[in-house]
Amino acid sequence: MKEERLQILKMVEDGKISVEEAAKLLEAIRAGGNVCDGPSFDEKVKDFSKNAEAFAKELGSKANSLYKDVEPKLKKATKVVVEKTAAVVDELAKSLNETLKNMNKETDGCCCDDSGCCCDDDAPREN
Repeated sequence: MKEERLQILKMVEDGKISVEEAAKLLEAIRAGGNVCDGPSFDEKVKDFSKNAEAFAKELGSKANSLYKDVEPKLKKATKVVVEKTAAVVDELAKSLNETLKNMNKETDGCCCDDSGCCCDDDAPREN
């Protein structure tokens, strides 16, 4: 602390700072506080916390508002997708049923495998 006082006095002697500025610096050293006249670190942290809290509240409010605007559109889009998917599934089911009917007509009760066609006794045999 003694060295700091001597440095302040040397700056006054060299004309680098005024006597008033030196008095403020010496008082700050004596009080053990900050040399600058601005807000303290604690005050800066408090201000930052307040600003961060206000920002978070505003962001939450905007996000909630956006959700309320988008929700009906999402529900409508989801309904359309479900309806179209159901229509595609219905068409696919119809197509599969038609294919199965055609396959049954072609075999007429025959069970065909790699070794040939094994038909019922009443049905015509194919080789």
